[in-house]
Amino acid sequence: MATEAFLKKINTLGIKLWLEGSQLKFKAPKGTWNNEIRDELVANKAQVIAHLQAQLANQQNTDVPPITPVARAASDGTVSVDFPLSFSQERLWFIDQLESGSANYSIPIAVTICSAPDKPFNIDLIERAFNLIIDRHENLRSIFPSRNGKAHQQVLAHMPFKLESIPLTGLASEEARLQHVQSLCQTLAKAPFDLAHGPLIKAKIFELSPYKHVLVLNMHHIISDGWSMGILVKEFACIMDALQVGRTPVLPPLAFQYLDYSVWQRQWLEDKATSSNEQSMLQKQLTYWKNKLAGVPESLNLPTDFPRVNNSSVSGRRECFSIDKVLTQQLKAFADKQGCTLYMLLLAIFKVLLYRYSHQEDICIGTPVANRHYEGTESLIGLFINTLVLRDKLEGAQSFTALLAQVKQTCLEAFEHQDTPFEKIVDMVQPQRNASVSPLFQVMFVLQNTPNISLSEGMEAHPIEADISKFDMTLEFNEGEDGLGGSIEYRDTLFSAQTIVRLSKHFATLCQAVINKPATALNELEFMGTAEKEQLLTDFNNTHTVYAQDKCIHELFVTQVARHPEKTAVVFEGEALSYQALYDRSHTLAIYLQSLGVQQDSLVGLCMGRSLDMIVGMMGILLAGGAYVPMDPDYPQERLAHMLQDSQAKILLSEEKLVSKLRGFTAQNTQVVTIDKQWPEISDFVAAMQASHVTLAKTATPKNLAYVIYTSGSTGKAKGVAIEHFSTVALINWAQRVYSAEELSAVLASTSISFDLSVFEVFLTLASGGKVVLVSNILALIEDVHQYPVSLINTVPSAAEELIKSNALPSTVHTINLAGEPLTPTLVDKLYSNSTVKKVYDLYGPSEDTTYSTFALRVPGAPQTIGCPIDNTQMYILDQHDNLVPVGIPGELHIAGHGLARGYLNRAELTFEKFVPNPFQPDQCMYKTGDLVRWMPDGNIEYLGRIDTQVKIRGFRIEIGEIEARLNEHSEVTESIVVAQGEGSEQQLIAYYVAKEDQNGELKEPSSAALKRHIQTSLPDYMLPAAFVSLEAIPLMPNGKVNRRALEERRVSLTSNQAYIGPRNEVEEQLTVVWAEVLGLEPEKIGINDNFFELGGHSLLSTQVISKISDSLNIKVPLKALFSATTLVDVAEVCQAIRTQNEKPAVSDALNEVEFEEMSL
Repeated sequence: MATEAFLKKINTLGIKLWLEGSQLKFKAPKGTWNNEIRDELVANKAQVIAHLQAQLANQQNTDVPPITPVARAASDGTVSVDFPLSFSQERLWFIDQLESGSANYSIPIAVTICSAPDKPFNIDLIERAFNLIIDRHENLRSIFPSRNGKAHQQVLAHMPFKLESIPLTGLASEEARLQHVQSLCQTLAKAPFDLAHGPLIKAKIFELSPYKHVLVLNMHHIISDGWSMGILVKEFACIMDALQVGRTPVLPPLAFQYLDYSVWQRQWLEDKATSSNEQSMLQKQLTYWKNKLAGVPESLNLPTDFPRVNNSSVSGRRECFSIDKVLTQQLKAFADKQGCTLYMLLLAIFKVLLYRYSHQEDICIGTPVANRHYEGTESLIGLFINTLVLRDKLEGAQSFTALLAQVKQTCLEAFEHQDTPFEKIVDMVQPQRNASVSPLFQVMFVLQNTPNISLSEGMEAHPIEADISKFDMTLEFNEGEDGLGGSIEYRDTLFSAQTIVRLSKHFATLCQAVINKPATALNELEFMGTAEKEQLLTDFNNTHTVYAQDKCIHELFVTQVARHPEKTAVVFEGEALSYQALYDRSHTLAIYLQSLGVQQDSLVGLCMGRSLDMIVGMMGILLAGGAYVPMDPDYPQERLAHMLQDSQAKILLSEEKLVSKLRGFTAQNTQVVTIDKQWPEISDFVAAMQASHVTLAKTATPKNLAYVIYTSGSTGKAKGVAIEHFSTVALINWAQRVYSAEELSAVLASTSISFDLSVFEVFLTLASGGKVVLVSNILALIEDVHQYPVSLINTVPSAAEELIKSNALPSTVHTINLAGEPLTPTLVDKLYSNSTVKKVYDLYGPSEDTTYSTFALRVPGAPQTIGCPIDNTQMYILDQHDNLVPVGIPGELHIAGHGLARGYLNRAELTFEKFVPNPFQPDQCMYKTGDLVRWMPDGNIEYLGRIDTQVKIRGFRIEIGEIEARLNEHSEVTESIVVAQGEGSEQQLIAYYVAKEDQNGELKEPSSAALKRHIQTSLPDYMLPAAFVSLEAIPLMPNGKVNRRALEERRVSLTSNQAYIGPRNEVEEQLTVVWAEVLGLEPEKIGINDNFFELGGHSLLSTQVISKISDSLNIKVPLKALFSATTLVDVAEVCQAIRTQNEKPAVSDALNEVEFEEMSL
């Protein structure tokens, strides 16, 4: 076994051992033979000879027949032309057919030839030398015609080779000549070959001066490989040496030609077994590869700088780097100590780096093998090279030494089965073909062991810049006297030069880390340097700003009251309150609340429709020292009941019209205060208290709670996020630095106070002396854009999209904040080009970090980004093991700083899980967002999506698990999965479920309407799936996890569940066409009883419906109509009524009194 291991080791180095009689011979590439290998060989010489003799005897008996020349003519003398291609040639021929005219598989080489007066340049000798080489190697004069769609190998009896000389001496300077030569070399390198007619070897001579020439040679890969180039140069030098002194060149005869190898390869590998119990050599090796590559991942998820488009572009570049001599020697010594080769060690390190970059545990890398281990092949020019797939599974807790042993075993097994053509492996595995992804692997690793090319005297290599990359990335090493020379060939359509330079540095750093601590777990190995970490931790988080940290939110408001008491503070539907009036009412309410026991950290429920009193309620609670708990009255009673019970709020501020709804879930010990009805009583009570010299007690401090907002929870219950004054004041101070007083002069408040965007809209404005322009929802602008002369809008991108479509952005708006969803460059461009907007801010932040955490001023045509952290906020992007990830690598965003919430109300375990210790700032914590992001080189952050199943639909943060929990509670559902499908404003939730069986084993299939009604009892409308799809079983991945991607990509038709009744009149017909167009359905599938929202409609699409109805029926329909009259027949009745009113103006006032139920966005 030791002898076999030694032979495998030297085989990987390219060292060839063979027997000539009883003599042991060797041939080693330059730089691979050293004293250590020599001593080991001497020590094991007898065993090696015995092993080779046994191997030779075994080959002669059965396994490997010798390669022998095949007849070139039939018995009747007819010249044979139908010879097969080797497997590798066949693949390149196929690629040539697929990419006709491509130069992707050319092998160009150029040399500079310096001559002298006593040894003048002789182009005739060079031409003669090449003709002798072409005559010697049939492969160089082979062509590959096809008949009936199948290629054949045909050797031409003679192929004249003529060198074209191009003088460049007319160019003025040497620099100009060299630049022109480079351009000409590139042109020749890119010139396509005609495989069917040839020639497949071309060359030109460029004359720079009488004594300086550049020879450029280009061959198609189908007749050559890297090893072959060494043979060609060696033979060329030998022939030239002879010709220059008038001798006849003498080269050792070739035992056979490449064509003979092609025939032999197919016969040997494809020979049928001699009995039913035996397999051919190819079948035996394929069995290994089939097992090794079972379940292989489709691709390596290596992060790219540019999106991968669905084409096979191979545009590429090369970046060179080096590993110094000292580290190289350390690596070689460590490899020897571990009983492996330098190749295996470097490969293992590269796999670790790819694992840390991609977070993928199953990694396949391709590697080329010379495939010249059969006698006689080492002297031939031809395509022998084969590609092996090296697959390893890595685990974060695994030590590097353990991985190295695993990689060593993988390599040894692969080398044992290296005869299997890569093409056959691909055919067997049958990976999903993709024009932009090479099969089985996308990254190549090479440690060159081909013989070094020794040029003749007076010749030196002339580099030709490579501009193609056959794979996503190829890491290549050459060992030299000064250490390891490395290069990374990469596709510049995927990666930037910056990224590749960074990767090369990471590789070198990782090499040193392995040498320093080889037993370290893979997830703990350091590959970033100190300066790089400093950039991530300090430079990108340089956000420290001094501000007054001793203030509460309401104190900032009170300051503005003192400055301009008569200035308008808030307006709503024609009514307004000045700063003084708002303060007076809020102050009165605050004293009343304190009389009820409200003090610091007291939670007070706030369940009110949008009104001036709602703002009074918010500010009154804060002035009293308490924290408000917003409760949207449109929420289902079950959700409101949970919020009230979980918060343990003893006081609930509301209004008279909601009392009946509140009675259904308020506890007996909860005191409901209706501000509108009870205001006279409150006012009188407070007046009496003030007459008794009772004043408002100032109890709240910056570290007391300001509000608790409930967000979607993965357990099926909403969770309360507790925010302190300190955090909100930090947000306000940042915003006041970024936004001018003019921008904050009139801010649209369109967001429900149950969402934290409202914190920016209300409190920042009132703390800055601006006017809060309160509206029912953002769509109010569509109905009458001129009614709202606001300076700043704060909303979600999908709503902004609708405002643009409806031309409903007020001309007074110069600044717009967009948050809650990814903001596409397309929408940014629309906002700048189709409105008066001068600034578009992209804002990101979870509720757990007080509304906003990052910001970016987006400009037209710029990349999509959520920007950099706001003041006094830090961003840490970490992998699954809490390690910093470098620029460009995805990781989970962790947020620290002044904006962090206190935690989740009454959820200590969840708080402990999400608010974790900050390893970079002692005694502080950071919030795990669950968002996948990455740093960009300029310190901005790119948002990539959710790590878990949390999504945002039209700006609403939704925990899919909460919907699934509700669905699973249905008596007829076994299990369910909810996914988001679509993009932007078209994104929708789709629920998949498995129905239960009854006692007879039959499925109890619930209707979609029943499932929707079930969910509606406990979840708001924005969490309702647009469709419910019954499945026999939920699809799973091999690891047993739910295959969510399969469900996300599944096409679902959003059709109706109602009994079909077709349109009966013109209006219904028109509405059917409109609905079908907006919803993307067929008109024939929409009946008059269908509900717009059940067909997949939502609030933003409703604006499109209203617009199209107006155009088609020539009437103006209030947007509210579609929310109240949601079925097509009901909407038709409204439209018909409006038509009638338009014909009878005298009764138009009656129509205006029609009330429509409102629904918040």
